Amino acid sequence: MREFEVNCVTRLSRSGGHEQLTHVGHIANHWRLTRESVIRRVESGAEAYYTLDKASGERCYIRVVRETGHPPYLRTQRAGGWTDHLLALPECGRTCELVG
Repeated sequence: MREFEVNCVTRLSRSGGHEQLTHVGHIANHWRLTRESVIRRVESGAEAYYTLDKASGERCYIRVVRETGHPPYLRTQRAGGWTDHLLALPECGRTCELVG
């Protein structure tokens, strides 16, 4: 399985103060993928995506969350449980090209 670090996101602001991630990517490597593409790739088992915990350096893997009545979304997880690392990432810049 191929693994890729994610260090930026693109957000769509929603009413009520909630944010929805539309893309994840990597600033230095100049790429980004749609949320839907990442969901397909993770669920197929072909690829894994992760963020790095700044304090420990631990990988927090991106998982697909499916809740009844809601579209699937991405969230990070590590040994201790769910984390909000994706929401803390900076925005992907204009240099991040859409791939796949």
